[in-house]
Amino acid sequence: MAFLPDGSMFFTEKCKGLSLRQPAGAVNRLLGMKDSQGYATTAGDLFCDGQAGMNGVAVDPDFASNRFVYVHSTSSMGSPSSNRVLRFNVGAEGTKLSERKDIVADIPHKVAPSDHPFGGSGARNGERLRFGPSDGFLHVTTGDTHNG
Repeated sequence: MAFLPDGSMFFTEKCKGLSLRQPAGAVNRLLGMKDSQGYATTAGDLFCDGQAGMNGVAVDPDFASNRFVYVHSTSSMGSPSSNRVLRFNVGAEGTKLSERKDIVADIPHKVAPSDHPFGGSGARNGERLRFGPSDGFLHVTTGDTHNG
């Protein structure tokens, strides 16, 4: 989840996508993953697998002027698949995204199962995004995919 000053909340659902909950409670479904229904836009390369999927969202500290939101999701765009950090511009009404930019495209994703406990594909993905309070940098975390 990531919040705007007016109380609006961006949130991700691992196997569905990115949405924006308005202060009055209405939900705008902005970006759906592969096979998701009811979203303003869908991205056919974004998918979920085990613990992998769309697991992170952050609002740019300068959102009021640039309207940027960032998401972390698993993508089939490359081979092998990987996790990516994507930047979008949020429309003024909060109902649509535009200008996708993949700013990090090579964060490992566990593509094959292993003999680890709970070792299925997509295991130990766990990504989060946050802007540092003092440095303004976008910090990206990820799981170890059983490859510490």
